[in-house]
Amino acid sequence: MPSDVVTLSAISAELNTLLSGGRIDRISQPEKDEVCLTIRAGGANHALVISANPNAPRLHLTHGKKDNPYAAPSFLMHLRKHLLSGTIKKIEMMGGDRVVGIGVSARTEMYDQTSVTLIVELMGRYSNIIVVDEEGYITDALRHLPPDGNQLRAILPHLKYELPPNNKLNALSQETKGYIAAYDGGNLTKYLLSGIGGFATSTMEEVLYRCGVDSLDASRLTDDQVEGVKEGIARVFDISHTSDYAPCYSVKGGVPDDFFVYPYTHLGLEYHQTESILTAVEICQEAKDKKSRLNQNSKALVAALKSATKKHERGLAFARERLVECKDYEKLQLYGELLTANIYRLSKGAKEAVVVNYYTDQEVAIPLDPTLTPQANAQAYYKKYAKQKRTIAISQKQVEEHEAALDYLGSIATALSLAEDAKELTDIEMELKAGGYMRQVKNKKEKERAPKATPPQCIEVGECRIYVGKNNMQNEQVTFRLAKEDWTWLHVQKAHGSHVAIDTPTPSDEQLQLAAGIAAYYSDCRSSDKVAVDYTLKKYVKRHPSKATGMVIYTDYKTVFVTPKDIQ
Repeated sequence: MPSDVVTLSAISAELNTLLSGGRIDRISQPEKDEVCLTIRAGGANHALVISANPNAPRLHLTHGKKDNPYAAPSFLMHLRKHLLSGTIKKIEMMGGDRVVGIGVSARTEMYDQTSVTLIVELMGRYSNIIVVDEEGYITDALRHLPPDGNQLRAILPHLKYELPPNNKLNALSQETKGYIAAYDGGNLTKYLLSGIGGFATSTMEEVLYRCGVDSLDASRLTDDQVEGVKEGIARVFDISHTSDYAPCYSVKGGVPDDFFVYPYTHLGLEYHQTESILTAVEICQEAKDKKSRLNQNSKALVAALKSATKKHERGLAFARERLVECKDYEKLQLYGELLTANIYRLSKGAKEAVVVNYYTDQEVAIPLDPTLTPQANAQAYYKKYAKQKRTIAISQKQVEEHEAALDYLGSIATALSLAEDAKELTDIEMELKAGGYMRQVKNKKEKERAPKATPPQCIEVGECRIYVGKNNMQNEQVTFRLAKEDWTWLHVQKAHGSHVAIDTPTPSDEQLQLAAGIAAYYSDCRSSDKVAVDYTLKKYVKRHPSKATGMVIYTDYKTVFVTPKDIQ
């Protein structure tokens, strides 16, 4: 997201409308830099997440739940002491920068009415959560900043709270117009960002784009352009109260990616509009949390896959080295043959035999072991030839086996990268265990409790059904259990991906395009604009010689080019 005052102002305005008058019923701290307030407002419970994570500072509502630490941190106990059962009075921006104040009416230990402000500073690595009393003094903070020559201010209990220092202009100040008018060439975006505080680069570029001013290399601005830029900045600064306000989120690879107060047209992204910025934030955050949880749950699978891949890569490299070492093995047979043909001319103790190669009529110098007789030297060459011949046969087989295994592991890696829920991870885990890449269950009770492979997804289109396998276990079911010989079968061309089957030999163009789009989406080619997808009848699909789960070869196919399409 554009982490700036524009987005945060819209978020705080919506939170104020939704939560004002609400009661804080619960406070938790699931992460060391994240606090969650459960607020009862408007007859419903709302979970407000306040994160001071330096890499992703944020303020939003959520429906997700996180586990809490066994022992409550001291800052959490302080929050509970001062905020629990308090009433939200107001949520607003403070000081024209990325600082939000949450005013709370609470009671002291003596049940006296008091006012507390929870100040949220969302400023990258300087992010913090601070509790301030009604007189403006800090009672505690998530991160303490002691007095230091390198610090512009201190954050410690009993000190007067001061807003973060800001030497830039407020977007709504009177001096802004004069600053814009003083521009005299160069990169206009950088010039404005260096003097006007609180804006992200992408936000300022969008403002200039909508004003019709080149954001990269504009000449001196005219009076009309100065006025237009000033109005554009002021308008977006208070975007939630204008007709331009159109909360939305962008989509990347079919997954929610970032949220915006309105579509940033200059970025050329795909946007989906929402009813509020809070909804857009939650959708994006859920997608990121889901991805984070999948990454966490897939760590063991990734490690097993990485270990197996390295093992086969080493084996493949070793086998290829042996092939290189033995590439001249036929020369050894020739040497033995020439020594045998010239045995009468040779004597023991010679280090070399110079003989004529009767195949080419050229002389050949053959190294000899002087401790062996000529006949023994010839036999030694025959033995070396036979050994290297066997080595080549074995090494060639090993190369084929390692290449097939790496191709198979590549298909698992693709399924793992495209996995969307825990069930799909379970399928991949079962497959790795079945292939000997992870520890198999040994206990009889464990075997009984072992999960079953999830069935492929089925989509009804008109009178036909499309079956989609998202990993090798499901691909196996689609191709060799569900699909009949006359069904249409699809797979992305020359890449790892999903097996898709249509329960008819003659699908309509619409059905074929949809099935091909799904096959492209669940493949290595998801991010491509146009993907080649092969389709044929199931009877032309056979198991791969390696017999690996979900690996096939097929013939008699045609190809269609499609744009990847999500199954949803």
